[in-house]
Amino acid sequence: MVVNPSLQLDIDSEGRIVGIELFGMLAEKIAPLSGAEHIYTMHDEMFSFYLSSQEVHATFVFNGIKFCFADADYQDFVGFDVIDSNLYERQLLIQLVKP
Repeated sequence: MVVNPSLQLDIDSEGRIVGIELFGMLAEKIAPLSGAEHIYTMHDEMFSFYLSSQEVHATFVFNGIKFCFADADYQDFVGFDVIDSNLYERQLLIQLVKP
C-alpha cells in the first residue's frame, strides 16, 4: 500500500502491517537507526516509534497502527503508534522497547 511517494506499507495475508518502507528524505532520516535493536518506546501499554519530536498535525489509522505526520498533506512522516497490540505479537514488541 502506497501512503505517499516516501512511505509504503507491506501487508500480510491477514491484513497486518509487516513492513514499512521509507524512501528519499525519510530513508535518510531513519538511516542512523539501521541495525538498532531497541527502537520502540512504551507508555500506557502502547508501543511507539518516532523519527522526530515534531508536532503532529495529521494522523491516519490503518490496521491497528496510527501514523503521524507533521503536515496536513501526509508527506512529513513523524512516526507511528501501535494502538492495537492484539494484531501484533506483543512479546516481540516488548523485546524491541528501549531500556
